[in-house]
Amino acid sequence: MSTVTLLVILGGVFIVVLFGLYLLLGPITRRIGGSRLAALQGDKERIEAENAIRQTLIHAAGGILLAGTLAASALAAKQSYESLEAQRDAQVTDRYAAAVEGLAAESEAVKAAAIFALGRISKDSEKDRDAIIQAISASVRDSAKRPPSNVEGDRQKVGEPPVGIEAALIVLGRRDRAGESHRLRLEGAYLANARFHALKLPGTFFNRANLAGVRARGEDTDLRNVDLSQAVLTCADLGWVDLSSYEPESTGVAKRTNLKYAELDGANLSHAKLRGAMMDGAELEYAHLENADLSSVTGLKSKQLERAFTNKETILPKGVKIERHYQGKEYHCWN
Repeated sequence: MSTVTLLVILGGVFIVVLFGLYLLLGPITRRIGGSRLAALQGDKERIEAENAIRQTLIHAAGGILLAGTLAASALAAKQSYESLEAQRDAQVTDRYAAAVEGLAAESEAVKAAAIFALGRISKDSEKDRDAIIQAISASVRDSAKRPPSNVEGDRQKVGEPPVGIEAALIVLGRRDRAGESHRLRLEGAYLANARFHALKLPGTFFNRANLAGVRARGEDTDLRNVDLSQAVLTCADLGWVDLSSYEPESTGVAKRTNLKYAELDGANLSHAKLRGAMMDGAELEYAHLENADLSSVTGLKSKQLERAFTNKETILPKGVKIERHYQGKEYHCWN
């Protein structure tokens, strides 16, 4: 806006204000006073009455002006906020598009950077968080599919997941879970030898996934209520990890940790919390269950523990007994 235009606008406002004051203090005052002013005999009384009316009108005009100013300020603030939100949404959209493009890169380093960028966007934009997390988990399922069974056993004994997969697990395991409407889905994923240390992944679907050799040891790792049915957990290090159910006594599957038919041969579950887990058909040969909490576990049979390492501190569910603690050979774990 030019200086001349601004001066013209200010001049117009000044003239309008002066004219308004003239009307307010002159014709409007006399019209409101009307016959009552005319009835007054003395000039002094008439002037005092007119001043009282003028004072009331000025106060009323001031209140109206203040209300108008506040309304205008609120409107301006709203428009400014909407403008900033629009700019922010546009920036988020640009960042999201660039990050998603990076997911398709051949370089694992570029993929990892894209995933970390998406994780940052999910923290900056609450309304996009759920969609971003689901997109990351979908990328893991697509890029970490289990290999054919005839090569999977040998492959899981060498190497860790690609850098991009490790980055995805970190973002997913450290995400803000407030307001999530869906459980995380990583079913059928090949995550052998992945690092789960201090990750928070409660309620995640890991059914039929390969988690052989995963390293998750520590009380900071949260795997409560996960679905690990038919998952491969051979030689997994789950010592001290919380694998308990949300509601150990519940009859609802959605509120229980699911370890049905999971392969836990040679897994370390010492000091692990498994309260309320469903363990029908779980394979526990040579698994370490010393000091593990198996209270309220369902589906577990004494036979499943014949060649599992237990001690007197192992808390067993009702109906399960151990005649003697297994003292035999260890499972040959590559890790």
